[in-house]
Amino acid sequence: KSNPSLAALTLLNDPAFVEAARSLAEILVRENGSNIERVERAFRRATSRAPTAAETAELLDVYNESARYYGAHPEAARKTLATGDSPIDQKLPPVEWAAWTNVARTILNLAETTTRS
Repeated sequence: KSNPSLAALTLLNDPAFVEAARSLAEILVRENGSNIERVERAFRRATSRAPTAAETAELLDVYNESARYYGAHPEAARKTLATGDSPIDQKLPPVEWAAWTNVARTILNLAETTTRS
């Protein structure tokens, strides 16, 4: 039997999963386009489908709340980006990158993007 709550916490906080989300977020930060387009691209990459309007709105809320938080706590943004072994591109804005990392973590934690037993 699995423990869904424990699995969800692992997916959100395990360094490998945070680093995977950070890598997806790095792609989003480097690409041009609106935040809606970024949400749609990230969602499609992870699920192979377009997000619904409600999913898009929710993920935009995650981005906006995260950007506000990291804007007020830039050290927390740097800590989020330091998770994992891949190098950090110092040219990318850490607040934006960390906020998109939270969006990517949310997407990668969806039931349709994970395998649960």
